[in-house]
Amino acid sequence: MSSPPTSVLKGQTALPTDKVQQIGLLNAVNDKYGGVVVDMKEPMDSHIYVPLLRASISQWRQQGKKGVWIKLPIQQANLVEPTVKEGFRYHHAESNYLMLVYWIPDSPDTLPANASHIVGIGAFVMNNKREVLVVKEKHGYFKGKDAWKFPTGVVNQGEDICAAAIREVKEETGIDTEFMEILAFSQTHQQFLGKSDLFFVCMLQPLSFDITKQDSEIKAAQWIPIDEYVNQTYNREHKPFEYIAKICLTKSQSNYGGFSAVHTLTSSDPGKYFAIVEAAGAVDISLGIKLGVQYSLWGGSVINLGTKKHKDKYFGGIDSLEYPGCFAMTELHHGSNVQGLQTDATFDPTTDEFIINTPSDGAIKWWIGNAAVHGKFASVFAKLMLPDHDAKGVSDMGVHAFIVPIRDLKTHQVLPGIEIHDCGHKVGLNGVDNGALRFTSVRIPRDNLLNRFGDVSRDGKYTSSLPTINKRFAATLGELIGGRVVLASSSTSILKIANAIAIRYSLLRQQFGPPKQPEVSILDYQSQQHKLMPMLASTYAFHFATSYLVEIYSQMKTTHVEQLVGDVHTLSAGLKAYVTSYTAKSLSVCREACGGHGYAAVNRFGILRNDHDIFQTFEGDNTVLLQQVAADLLKQYKQKFQGGTLAVTWNYLRESMNTYLSQPNPVTARWEGTEHLRDPKFQLDAFRYRTSRLLQSAAVRLRKHSKTLGGFGAWNRCLNHLLTLAESHIESVILAKFIETVEKCPDASTRAALKLVCDLYALNQIWNDIGTYRNVDYVAPNKAKAIHKLTDYLSFQVRNIAKELVDAFDLPNHVTRAPIAMQSEAYAQYTQYVGF
Repeated sequence: MSSPPTSVLKGQTALPTDKVQQIGLLNAVNDKYGGVVVDMKEPMDSHIYVPLLRASISQWRQQGKKGVWIKLPIQQANLVEPTVKEGFRYHHAESNYLMLVYWIPDSPDTLPANASHIVGIGAFVMNNKREVLVVKEKHGYFKGKDAWKFPTGVVNQGEDICAAAIREVKEETGIDTEFMEILAFSQTHQQFLGKSDLFFVCMLQPLSFDITKQDSEIKAAQWIPIDEYVNQTYNREHKPFEYIAKICLTKSQSNYGGFSAVHTLTSSDPGKYFAIVEAAGAVDISLGIKLGVQYSLWGGSVINLGTKKHKDKYFGGIDSLEYPGCFAMTELHHGSNVQGLQTDATFDPTTDEFIINTPSDGAIKWWIGNAAVHGKFASVFAKLMLPDHDAKGVSDMGVHAFIVPIRDLKTHQVLPGIEIHDCGHKVGLNGVDNGALRFTSVRIPRDNLLNRFGDVSRDGKYTSSLPTINKRFAATLGELIGGRVVLASSSTSILKIANAIAIRYSLLRQQFGPPKQPEVSILDYQSQQHKLMPMLASTYAFHFATSYLVEIYSQMKTTHVEQLVGDVHTLSAGLKAYVTSYTAKSLSVCREACGGHGYAAVNRFGILRNDHDIFQTFEGDNTVLLQQVAADLLKQYKQKFQGGTLAVTWNYLRESMNTYLSQPNPVTARWEGTEHLRDPKFQLDAFRYRTSRLLQSAAVRLRKHSKTLGGFGAWNRCLNHLLTLAESHIESVILAKFIETVEKCPDASTRAALKLVCDLYALNQIWNDIGTYRNVDYVAPNKAKAIHKLTDYLSFQVRNIAKELVDAFDLPNHVTRAPIAMQSEAYAQYTQYVGF
């Protein structure tokens, strides 16, 4: 049976409706673009098929349809030629079907072309020794070339890039990995079968380390130092490979950010996440805290304490907010003492479940963010109890984390065995739904144990790579320090807002002045400068210090270098405690500096002060955190005398302890020249001298008192001394980072302004503790007087650039939202607010 050519088909008159009904139509479904798709699943003779096709096209033309897609399975190859003769063309083919297309209207054909690219991956896998996983291939392009390369492969149809990278590494080397991010990609043309090629370089974190190479494809596989890989002759002679190698090297040094697969929850650049939380908190602190609970605490516990099965199951839902959750650690009777938690999780081997119980009122989970209203899951920290093999008792394996559903995903109703109450109205942060949770024989699957550091088998046996409860506990808490980093950074952001409001108002507000002359800005008064300018200098100092903290935290999460872990843990504790305490005091100073208008709720000091106040006690009570800093300082002090390796932040102890503990130089103690006092070496030496003296004297006192009071009693006797030591050390770190930032600043005028601010910060801190320096003759009376005088002068100098320094925070009016801080017509906006 002959068929009309395309031109005839396109120009023919539509068949009458009754004729169409007599012949019938092909089964088709509408697509999203005004066309139809025909999937020929049933066998059909061409003599029946062609009339149906013609009648169908006639009908679709009347309906205004555009593109027609016909999918012919390989079993119906007999229909290919008749379809082509009716004006269809090939679109694409797979192993089991051919897709043909036809454009009905006379307008230009806009049907999309066939897929034009093949997608490939290369896997950059680096262990904590800075060794990369590389292979040599038996076949293909690299056959016979004496070059190590990353595991590579092609992404399968329907396969995610991240899954393909994990699969290829496993197939070629036997190494289990976790996808981190895409570092780079390239596009090349006229490759295999004339297609273009998209190649993605993926960074993966190894979860195992013993190599089992794929004998059929891989000649050799091993771990080699990254520098050795980068410097291979083959890489140097082939620019694309050299470029990729340099990107990977730069990434290994934490100086490069790639493309994260999931943006909110665990970006490979945590700095981006912290910036999001900081920005949200600047607008509404409650919003920033709720983001932190969802992603850093609930999400962070699943990602950092769980394993692949937990990430696969919960990651997407947490990131999309489909699984809102909470972090159930604190109890009514226990906050800081996490090892004293009473909630228990007892394994039932008969059902392969854990039973979560609240044994007493004191064990009710308390202050749990997101629990009262929004949470559907909770990371519940509880004692893991295992039945003894003789069935006569249970063994306490220490505190572990468990995923416990608390509300129905569809109805949002509280699940059986769980009791939830709102903790009630708070001093601040009332946008956060803090709740209390009680569990009564709540059963969860064994798989809900977050088992990175300890696991329970089906028969109830406990296994862990860490030998003791204390080591497992330390590892667990060590993975949760991101919250402290967030709080240190967010507290600095709140301090910026308070500075901006107080200083802008102080520049605007005019009171008194010389006789018969205009009133002067209140920031021209020395007393106002004394309140606000050292605070502005501290804000800049905190900004650079917390930025450094975010940087090394990001480096730790990316490289997993053990040396960084302790350093980040202690520095995050110290900066969180120091910065949040300073900000809490400063918010009241800013309120007072703005007089009566500072008391108006609309000008935000009250809500900022109340919302921020809790920063001092959650994610670790500040007093407890400072004790952690002091304890680590004493540990480093001990290692210094035993020749051990010191963590990065403590290097100055090795270099200068003996110098600082020697008698002060009576000559330099009297130097009072401005050039000397503004010398960063003098400033940093002074800070470190104080820390070193406090550390040495604390060690002596603890040794003395422990003989009669024991370790706990001695620590308590010296507690105030230890807190001062910790604060002194953190101030030394802050100043060191500030000085380093000034020295690296490329612009001369900006560097001069930052130097002025840095000098004010340093000398004001020395003056605030001048008694310590005088007591040991580190500073003579004339030098102390000169420091005080210069501090006042520097405050005056900083006042002259205060507007520019505040503007550099880049806080728009809709973020500060205080009428008295508006950059234009502040009073007009204030009066409008109250109704004029």
